[in-house]
Amino acid sequence: MKNLYKVLLVAIAILFVAGSVFANSEITSSDNAVIFGPVMGPKGITAPVEVIKVYLHSQASASVGDVVAWNMTAIDGYTVDLLTFDQDTAAATNVVATVAGVMVTITSQVSSASSSTPKATGPNVGYMAIRGFCPAKVDTSRAETGRPLIANGATLTYSFATAPHTASAATKTSQDIGVLLLDAGADGLMRVWLRM
Repeated sequence: MKNLYKVLLVAIAILFVAGSVFANSEITSSDNAVIFGPVMGPKGITAPVEVIKVYLHSQASASVGDVVAWNMTAIDGYTVDLLTFDQDTAAATNVVATVAGVMVTITSQVSSASSSTPKATGPNVGYMAIRGFCPAKVDTSRAETGRPLIANGATLTYSFATAPHTASAATKTSQDIGVLLLDAGADGLMRVWLRM
């Protein structure tokens, strides 16, 4: 009887180890992550940011803070373009910008021959923030601390502005992108909270 228990225990152990090895071999690595900053805040943590890997389709380089939009030709949830859409300009037609996120890594430019097909790695591949705290390019002439973000790519390239207090076409068609945490007083990177 004792031998039977030993055999059963060994069999269970083998199944457990084999199951663990098999399960680990089936897991694929994900390039998406929630990142916690290295600097501790007053409560002992830093606001997290959720990032995903993207492919920059347009033949240009992206910098940290550039706002990007989904590429509506690829429609693959991976390919983005630098945002050149202005919500105020397009508001009359009730078109909403497809803001995807904010680049948190630099992507370098590649030749047109190699930029036509999305790749998993390479010069046009980088990471964008889609949720949480990050620095983003904002047009200060159209920004106010605490106001909702809107697409502003045509006024200041690849940037956000904020929706005005008064009801306008821009506020009616804007996405719930996030808010401007602090207007820095000059065009450039400002602190935003994304909730896309």
